[in-house]
Amino acid sequence: MPDHETSVRDLSPQNSSPGERLLVGALGLGLIVLSVGRPGQAGALVATGGALLLAGAAMGRGVGDAMVGIHRTKDDAIAVERGITIGVEPDQLYVFWRNFENLPQFMDHLESVEVQDTEGNRSHWVAKAPAGTHVKWDAEVTEDVAGKRIAWRSLEGSQIWTEGTWSSGPHRETGAPRCMSR
Repeated sequence: MPDHETSVRDLSPQNSSPGERLLVGALGLGLIVLSVGRPGQAGALVATGGALLLAGAAMGRGVGDAMVGIHRTKDDAIAVERGITIGVEPDQLYVFWRNFENLPQFMDHLESVEVQDTEGNRSHWVAKAPAGTHVKWDAEVTEDVAGKRIAWRSLEGSQIWTEGTWSSGPHRETGAPRCMSR
């Protein structure tokens, strides 16, 4: 089983996909061209907005993605990470998380998770997607350290590729129990 350091892919300094960068860059360039015929503050404001969009596209740092905290891995996958401090012992959190069928109770994007084997190592996930659609995949547990860490990934043939981890440990500053989900 992989350890934590080898299973988490490094984040990219960019948070926009190539398609997003092209679209935003073209929009920025269009605003700059549009500003040429506008004198005064209005023209300067449009030009500044266009320059900011163009610079963000050139650096791969999309404004919208940065505002909502989207990060991408070096292979252009979207990385989501959340950590919270909970007044419950890590062993209790582990038991709750280990039953993936509990996850839709607090993860609004999940429609359902159905465990498919008696060991709880394979599961079928259904997530909400844009325009009322759904995305489905099958996953397997790749690491299970009781009370400490759970890792899973989608199986070959799934509609999407995804992987996730849950881990617990003391908060760096307060020492209170903390769980992290990626």
